[in-house]
Parts: sequence; C-alpha cells; structure tokens
Amino acid sequence: EYVDPQSKLRNGYVSTVRDIHEQKNVEDQLAARKNMMSELALRDDLTGISNRYAFDQSLESEARRLTRNSRDTAMLIVDVDLLTEYNDVHGERMGDQLLKRVAMAIMQIVRRDSDMVARFRGGAFVMLLPMTDRKGAEFVAQCALEAVRALAIPHPDSATGWLTVSVGGACWPAENRIDPDWFLQQADT
Repeated sequence: EYVDPQSKLRNGYVSTVRDIHEQKNVEDQLAARKNMMSELALRDDLTGISNRYAFDQSLESEARRLTRNSRDTAMLIVDVDLLTEYNDVHGERMGDQLLKRVAMAIMQIVRRDSDMVARFRGGAFVMLLPMTDRKGAEFVAQCALEAVRALAIPHPDSATGWLTVSVGGACWPAENRIDPDWFLQQADT
C-alpha cells in the first residue's frame, strides 16, 4: 500500500512479484533424492530386499506393538548351508547370484504386509512374522525349505548334491515386551 507523504492519502498499492518456479523445481528434486536415499538406506544392495538396519527398526517397532497385541510373534533365520564352499567352487559372483535367488524365493512365501524378510548377514536371511504362533512359524519354515529346494541349485559339497538352507526359529509370547537381542539369539540358535 502506498500513502502520499504530503496528503496522507492512499494512492495505490506496490507489490513485488517473484517467480519461484525454478526454486520449487530444485526443492522438489532435492526431496525426491532424499526419499530415494532413505529407501536405499533400508535395502540390501545385493539382493534388493530389506537390510539389517531396516530389520532392526521393524523389530523395535514390533517390540513396542507386541505389548498391546494378543498374538505371538515369530522370527526365523534362514541360513544358506556351505556358502563359502559354493563360492570356492563357483566364485563370488555366482555366490551373489545364488543369494539373490534364495532371497527372492523366500520373499515369495510371505503373504502379509506385516511380515518382513531381510538380509541378516552374509548368507543368512531373517523373517519377522508378527501375529504368528509356533505352528505358523513351523509352516513358514517348511515353506522356506521347500522354496529353496525348488530352486534346484547344484552344490557339489552338499551331502544331497543340491543347495540347502538351515532354518532356526523362535516365538515370542503375546503381551510380553520383546528383548530383541535375546529373541535374535534364540532364532539364530
């Protein structure tokens, strides 16, 4: 608003217009990159599934939620047997391809949005199964064994001649706060 200094009357308005279109585009690009980086930080770069960090976050979230839940939570660790020996015969690159195939096979057996599969370490994958009791965990473990068996990947050092996995599991009773370290140790054992 412009006021004449002598007459003290309003004589019009003064406005400043600035085109912020370019600035908005830059901000949108930065936001998209930030989202992409956040997503990448939660993914295993080899297999494309969730990584250990994402799993740890989900386990902590589930630990908080479980005290309000009336159903057990299960965890399975699926470990590729004789991975080092496979790599010695076929090379690291083929070992990486094997891990990708195993990861995808395991991912295909989980059906619920609440279930999570992540690469745990090296040749081990972890499955977090909220609202799953022991019987349900045993069923999913059997499905994981069958999914890997169906891949029919030859392994010269395996007693069967084929790639196998070992599955360990644990269940946490409902309405009790999860001790994540103990829970992981039990599943790993």
